Amino acid sequence: TKLAISDVNCVLEVDQLVSPMVVQVVGGYNCENFRGQSYSLSYYTYPPAEVSGALIQGSPPFRYVISSLVTATTYFVRVAAVNSVAVQQISLDGEPPDNRQWSFPLSVTTKDRAPDAPLAVFLYPFSGTTLELQIQPSTRDGKGEGGAAITAFWIDIDTVSTFDSTTKSAPVVVEVTSGSIPELYPGGPRIYYLTGLTTGTRYFVQVKAKNSVGYSRATLAPTPLGPTQHGGGPVNVKVSTLTTSPMPIDTATVTWQKPVFNGGLALTSYKVEWWRADSQPEVQVIELTWSTLPSEAPFTLAFGGGKSEDLQMDVSAENLRNALMNIMVNGTLSVGNVEVSRSTLNSAPGYQWTVTFDNVNVNAGDQPLIQLELGAVVGGSGVSGRVFEVEPGIAVPVLSSFPGKSEVQVLVTYHAAASVGGYFRLSYKGSAWSNYLPASVSAANLKLALEALPTVGTVTVNVNSMLLNRQPWMNGQVWTITYESNVGNLPPLVADASKLTPADAFLGVKDGDNAVDATGVLCLPGSDAGCPGSWPSGIATLEPVALPGEVAVDGVAQLASPGEAAVDYGFYETLDANTLTYSIPNLTPGLTYLVAVTAKNALGLGARAHSSPSSVTPSQQVPGLPTSVSVGVNPGVATQLLATWAAPVSDGGSAVRMYRVEFDPSPLFTNRGQQDAWCPVAPTTAVWRVQTLRTSDATTKEIASGYFQLTLTRNNALELSEPIPWNAEALARDEEGSAVVTESGVFCTAASPTCTSNPVFPFGRLEKSGSMQSKVQYFTRISDGVEVTRSATAATDGGFTWSITFLDSGDDFALTVSNVMLACDDPLTCSTATYNVITTKVRAGVMPPNCVGSRVLPAVGALNKGQLYNVRVSAYNVVGFGQPAVAPAPQKPMVVPGLPTAVTLAVLSVSELVVLFSPPDDDGGDTVTGYEVQWAIDAAFTTPSSNIVLMLTGVSAPYRRVISSLTKGMRYYVRLRASNSQGFGQFQLSSPTALQPYTTPSAPTQVALGVTSATMLTVRWAPPSDDGGDAISGYVVQWDVAAGFDSLALTTSTTAAVSDPLQRSYTLTMLTPGTLYYVRVFAKNRGGQGTPQTTMPASQMPAVTNPGKPSTLTAAQTLVAGELLVTWQTPRIPFHGLPCAGTLLAPGSCPVVGAVDMVFGGTGLEKYIVQYAESSDFVSPIETSVATTSVVLSSLVSAKTYYVQVLTVNAQGLRSYFCKRADTQGQLCPDQLVLEDGTVVTGAFVSAQPL
Repeated sequence: TKLAISDVNCVLEVDQLVSPMVVQVVGGYNCENFRGQSYSLSYYTYPPAEVSGALIQGSPPFRYVISSLVTATTYFVRVAAVNSVAVQQISLDGEPPDNRQWSFPLSVTTKDRAPDAPLAVFLYPFSGTTLELQIQPSTRDGKGEGGAAITAFWIDIDTVSTFDSTTKSAPVVVEVTSGSIPELYPGGPRIYYLTGLTTGTRYFVQVKAKNSVGYSRATLAPTPLGPTQHGGGPVNVKVSTLTTSPMPIDTATVTWQKPVFNGGLALTSYKVEWWRADSQPEVQVIELTWSTLPSEAPFTLAFGGGKSEDLQMDVSAENLRNALMNIMVNGTLSVGNVEVSRSTLNSAPGYQWTVTFDNVNVNAGDQPLIQLELGAVVGGSGVSGRVFEVEPGIAVPVLSSFPGKSEVQVLVTYHAAASVGGYFRLSYKGSAWSNYLPASVSAANLKLALEALPTVGTVTVNVNSMLLNRQPWMNGQVWTITYESNVGNLPPLVADASKLTPADAFLGVKDGDNAVDATGVLCLPGSDAGCPGSWPSGIATLEPVALPGEVAVDGVAQLASPGEAAVDYGFYETLDANTLTYSIPNLTPGLTYLVAVTAKNALGLGARAHSSPSSVTPSQQVPGLPTSVSVGVNPGVATQLLATWAAPVSDGGSAVRMYRVEFDPSPLFTNRGQQDAWCPVAPTTAVWRVQTLRTSDATTKEIASGYFQLTLTRNNALELSEPIPWNAEALARDEEGSAVVTESGVFCTAASPTCTSNPVFPFGRLEKSGSMQSKVQYFTRISDGVEVTRSATAATDGGFTWSITFLDSGDDFALTVSNVMLACDDPLTCSTATYNVITTKVRAGVMPPNCVGSRVLPAVGALNKGQLYNVRVSAYNVVGFGQPAVAPAPQKPMVVPGLPTAVTLAVLSVSELVVLFSPPDDDGGDTVTGYEVQWAIDAAFTTPSSNIVLMLTGVSAPYRRVISSLTKGMRYYVRLRASNSQGFGQFQLSSPTALQPYTTPSAPTQVALGVTSATMLTVRWAPPSDDGGDAISGYVVQWDVAAGFDSLALTTSTTAAVSDPLQRSYTLTMLTPGTLYYVRVFAKNRGGQGTPQTTMPASQMPAVTNPGKPSTLTAAQTLVAGELLVTWQTPRIPFHGLPCAGTLLAPGSCPVVGAVDMVFGGTGLEKYIVQYAESSDFVSPIETSVATTSVVLSSLVSAKTYYVQVLTVNAQGLRSYFCKRADTQGQLCPDQLVLEDGTVVTGAFVSAQPL
């Protein structure tokens, strides 16, 4: 706007252009000679424009546009280079003004012309038959209007780069004003859609710009492009499984063929999917914790817009369930049946309540979180609560064509005051951006744009009409996008709103994330703490318009829903497109699976192709053969066998419920017995029946109100139930809440403030609510719950019948009735009616033990001992019996043999015993193969020796075994037992039970001979030094008149047998007086009579001899001073000191001949001579004689010791030895008496002191 006048040194500022050759300048200048005058300008020079930076980067030639010129005016242009050195003045007159080096001036006269060619032309994929064309027009529109002069675009498209194919369509001219080629943004590219193209065919495009003068040169899209789309579905998709297999059938084979249509792109892979049309309940956990225990920490729960009653910090599971199931929203219960359990926390003080949504009609699928709000906490510290999801719910798929529930996301453009225009773009899961989409893009075009993203697959898009204040809303748009390829809860789309208008227009995506506000209502981001984000608040006021057949929703938030992957959903993507088969692993036999295959190209997944048949069910089979089947002997039992088996390698896909064991003597099993071994997976559960009934006359009213209680006896403990309504529902899922909480049928306990109790008519909620299942499962001694059925309708008397199946194992359940409070509809009208409740045990519960291992055959009854039995075992499941596995060898019941018979023990030699025996009467069912002979020196066989006797062919009973190398005289106990394949039987003691090896004894010792009377001699002996190994059983005394004991002179017997081995003396009688007799003694045992021992002296001659001395001498004081009483007994042993019989300790009486006792030497007694003295050596004795065995000594000195001795005098005046000593150690008047063992016994002198 500033012009320099070349001939005057002044500057004029242009005010306005009057004409092409005249300008009007602003006053106040210093060019006075121009004031008030007009001059024609021959030319004018514009100030130089400096071009720098990016405009002169790269290779020349450089370009600069001079704009705002006047049409049909000639302009001169020159160019000079500039560097960092400033120019200098070189002429005083200013011509040239400086030393800048200008180029030679060029001139041009401005005029309108055709526009420049478009700066850029690009092709972008849009759909299978459409390409998006973006044209960036030049600002050199040929008329100097910065591009505004361009009125249309000429677009030419062909399949060849020369644009001369025979099928080529004519170029189209698209007017800018047509709306078909809008500007993406001011100054941005123009968008045009090339439609009706052939998928997969490459197209070349050239574009010209047009103004009023004409067309520009054409600009060619640098790269040809073909329209593409997702491939079609694979064809001939087949799915099959094996029908038989040695292993469980847990696979399915899927085969397919390539799709007919690949979408114009090479296929890259296939995706195989499988799932089950089943449901899975949502599981959430409500948690309340604290650092220190508060005294009160109430809380409430909200769901779906409704709120529960206040709950205590330790509320029971039953009452929390009651609170949830009675949440009412606008007259509708928001929570169906739930199962609730309560537990304490291990990591922190507090409780957790696990809530399982168990109503597929009310709360199917993925549920929003229950909202927890703490009330006023009293005491304690660190009290907090939260709710979290443990397992998302899965609804039964509505469509069999989709594996679950499709995710629905909502795309929203919004402005509070103006219509939203411009463009936006989208991305998903890290993909590149989509093409720019107009703010008013149609549902169809948005679908195409999304499906062009390789991570999206296929979608369904709808535009939702919205109301604002009951009026149509036009300042934006709402699209719902339903994902058809991606499965499960998906991440949200990413949106770019930078090209929307106005600049503050909003673009957002509402994910199906189940975000809810504090009341449990779905909400938009930013509307509540539970919905993070910052959406404009006005969007929450929009109301979707429900189309016919659609369910009305409250707002934009309700349009979105999370996706769910179906139960057991699985997939596999092949590594390439050449794979046309896949084996689906790890399926569960007996369950039905849906299968689909999807082809994938560079644009992602196409349409699913479902299998034929539409589903596949891996067959459950009968089980395989049980393994390790064998049969053996049941040890110790003669009528049973022990069968052993292990589980089959394959259970056929269904758990083995039972094994059948069959046994038969025949390998054909034509006359088999059997027994079944049930498994723990198939227990018999206990069943009880509870029945209410009218017990009064049929004319009285039927049951119509009231309750009763049951008493459970288990583990020796009694427990009373909560009141059970007269018409209690069978199952907990049948319980229903109510808008009037006091009328709710949900089970509760008295701890709940809404669970009022009234034990009499009309009764309270405690007595009227809850199912039979809830009431019985509330027993603390029931751990696994119960299943309950109830008669569908009441009987004519108003009664119902419940069948209760206890799921706990065993049979320790007993139900009895308590507190029957049944009534009619109005107790005032049925006072004469009576009602009762009956409990009956229907079936006992049985929990089978482990069903593999070993079992006794038969459990009841008996097999034949010794009979071979074949055994086979077959497994049973829900399908039936599998083939039996036969034990490799038959077996017979058998035990160890019985006792050997006729076991006799005898002595064979001085070191041997011999055992004779016969086979046992009972061989135990098996051949006796041997015997064990065992011997020991004690009856308990503490350290026995043994000898095994093997049976030899051809040897018959009785059998004989010699026991050798024994010790003579050692007593050996012997026993014998038989053996067969089962081992040894019981021992049989021999008869006799013990013997010792023995021989005849040696000669007796200490054999002495004495003269007893004129016809008698007495011989005495001691036992032999060697008894020959056996106890001495007696002695033989032999006498003869010849030293060789071979005289024939004696006509009477010259031997006497002494059968008592304890006897040590014997008196020979009826001998001839004056004859010399030789005597010898033999010892004998069971071995016989040993060698003799001749007496010492070798012979004696019978004659009258001295008497034996008295015995048992005593002296004692009398009551008279100076007197002693002396007593003794008659002699027992003859003068020679050998007892006539017996032993010295127990001498036998001597023979009496004609009233004369031979102890007196063969003649009668004359008297006893008694001597007493003051010393034991009797130096000066005083003597007296008597014929009796006592005497009183008188005139003695008191307190003086007097010694006494006495002797015997027989009729011939022969005297005995004095007896002066007391009896000692059982010996009579011993005085240096030598015993058999060589010891000497001497008694004390007999003495006494008179008073």
